[in-house]
Amino acid sequence: MDLLGGVVSCLSLVFQDKFDVLATVAYGGLVLSEVGIFVLAGILNPKANRRAREVATPTTTREEDTVDMESAGELPPVSII
Repeated sequence: MDLLGGVVSCLSLVFQDKFDVLATVAYGGLVLSEVGIFVLAGILNPKANRRAREVATPTTTREEDTVDMESAGELPPVSII
């Protein structure tokens, strides 16, 4: 919505009798920042979604990483003082 407002405001400045440079710079900066946000969102969101899917998918475990509970025995009691 801000992008459309910035574009319409820039166009309205063209049709005025006296051209306002400061308003053109302000509206142009708004349009450029909005376009930058859309471009970065298009680039970064797919990367974040892909990274989240990679974290969420379980990986295969190696045998040496797993512990056999029967051979491990009981753990000694822990006293908290």
